[in-house]
Amino acid sequence: MRYLWKPNTNVDSRNFLDTRFQSLVDDLFKDFSLEQWQQKNASRFVPKINVMEREHEYVITTELPGLEEKDFEVSMEDGVLRIKGEKRHHFEEGDKATSYRYESSYGAFERALTLPEGIDLEKSKAQFKNGLLTLTIAKNKAESKVHKFKIDTH
Repeated sequence: MRYLWKPNTNVDSRNFLDTRFQSLVDDLFKDFSLEQWQQKNASRFVPKINVMEREHEYVITTELPGLEEKDFEVSMEDGVLRIKGEKRHHFEEGDKATSYRYESSYGAFERALTLPEGIDLEKSKAQFKNGLLTLTIAKNKAESKVHKFKIDTH
């Protein structure tokens, strides 16, 4: 009987398969560089958002590191909360510095969240401190109550 692959008692077959598989994966992705992908996409700034519900309010926090109040705006239209602005590159125009590594992200951004019905914007508030935007959206008590109807049998 002729073998295409002759088993070798000195080679662990599992180790051989692992090594061969890794070699195939390496060949498949040899032109793909994670570092190049990270550098290419590093310029896109996307603020992180957390949403929490309490009994009488929703609390939405957004991380906006390196921004000031003038760099973004918060609006509400048709039940959609929008946070948009721009994180600017922190180098001065005409700066002749050579950048060897730049991992910071920057650029225009917009985040949108659809809020549930039954909120009271008049009692809601926004606070911005140390790069953290906190929106406290009050629930409308009138709409959040359960209304029971009295049934008339006449």
